[in-house]
Amino acid sequence: MKMFFYNDGILDINSALIFGVSAKETNNPIGRFGTGLKYAISIILRLGGSISINSGGERYTFGVKAINARGKEFYVVTMNGDDLGFTTHLGSHWEPWQAYRELYCNALDEGGGVTEEFPSSADTVISVECDSISRAHLNRDKYFIDSAPIYSDGVIEIHEGGRPFHYYRGVAVYPAKRSVFSYNVLSDVDLSEDRMAVYPYADILIKARNSIRMCSNSAVIERFVLSAHDDDKFNDISADVSKTFIETCNRLLSIYRKYFI
Repeated sequence: MKMFFYNDGILDINSALIFGVSAKETNNPIGRFGTGLKYAISIILRLGGSISINSGGERYTFGVKAINARGKEFYVVTMNGDDLGFTTHLGSHWEPWQAYRELYCNALDEGGGVTEEFPSSADTVISVECDSISRAHLNRDKYFIDSAPIYSDGVIEIHEGGRPFHYYRGVAVYPAKRSVFSYNVLSDVDLSEDRMAVYPYADILIKARNSIRMCSNSAVIERFVLSAHDDDKFNDISADVSKTFIETCNRLLSIYRKYFI
């Protein structure tokens, strides 16, 4: 299956392929490191896929060229036959879905998206054909969350659970062990260069638990308290809690007390 990541605006290909340059036109972009496109190109080529970019009437096709360095074989990434400054070893620790996430986030940052039909009206189109990336595309609801939250305090959104990740601004940044809820953090989260949470306990789980402690939704509190899942526990009983939280716990205690006497 072929996928097309698209957006309006002409891509400055030279800037896009320089490490550390991130010049998104949108305010508060998801991408910030200036590395995502390079990583995605490297990973797709390493997986045996193909990738090309059409922008401003120009076409840029990426490939590989074998080289030998200190007795080891590497594959330099090429663009229209010219060597670029990185190999397919770049991002060797990344999973294929992370490459998909990079391309999709870049498109979203520029007001675009992804489609399975060539978007002829878009200024910039990145065409990708790669089985592993196609599987990530088919499972994109795991890596991006766009459902309506069941509760939000402006710092974090609480969504129905069952997802394999927790999220930052709608994008997967930390694996979920087991949770009755999925959490989408709206406030700042420190990210590593592979766009995963550096401090998941402080930036995600503590914020989530604080949100539930002060929650005004009794149904959310009840589901949290009764959950036996790993990500839905807290031990700090000294923290402040809302009146609704206390009332909900007292009600549950009156119902289940007989099972513990």
